[in-house]
Amino acid sequence: MKLTDLPKNKPVITTTFVINENKDIVYVSLDKDNDLQMFSEEGAIMKEAIIVSLDEILLKDSSLASINIEKNESVYRQNKNSLWTKQ
Repeated sequence: MKLTDLPKNKPVITTTFVINENKDIVYVSLDKDNDLQMFSEEGAIMKEAIIVSLDEILLKDSSLASINIEKNESVYRQNKNSLWTKQ
C-alpha cells in the first residue's frame, strides 16, 4: 500500500533531526504492530524521539508519498534524491 493510503493523522515515530533539523529521511518502517517509523541517517536515538502525524511528515518531504510498504517491511535510500529499496 502507499503511505498516502494510511490515515493522515497516523502517528509517525521520528526524531528531532528530521523535524527540527530537516535531515533527509532515509529509513521508513511499518512494523508488525502497524507502527510507522521514519529516521534520518542519525538513526533512532531515543532521547531525540518525537511523534508527529503522517500528514505533518508528508508536508516536510512529499517524496515519501511514493513509498509502497506493507506491514513488517522497511525501505531505505541513500538521500532524498535516491530511490527507495526494500530490505
